[in-house]
Amino acid sequence: MNLEELAEEIEKKGKLLVQAEQVANRMKELKKTVLAKVQTDIEVKSSGTKLSENKLERLALASTEYEQHIIDMCESQRLSGELEKEYDKLKNFFEATRSNMAMERARMNLV
Repeated sequence: MNLEELAEEIEKKGKLLVQAEQVANRMKELKKTVLAKVQTDIEVKSSGTKLSENKLERLALASTEYEQHIIDMCESQRLSGELEKEYDKLKNFFEATRSNMAMERARMNLV
């Protein structure tokens, strides 16, 4: 892979990383919103039975919908972390390749 191809790959990976980080951040920010929505749904379904805030929160935290949100959030954070490692690896490889090419040119000039 030449430097141009490597630079293009770094750019593509960088764009994927930004998108993955955006999804992960959005899911993290929506955590309380999802919890509140689930609590509201539970309240509506309780047919007027007054539930304490603690019980409502406990039921919401145990709900399938909230659990799925947490699973999805963790998965998006994992993906973002993997993409960041790949991006950094490509950048480091690019710099090492560029340095090696510069050393090779310098060596040729000495001969």
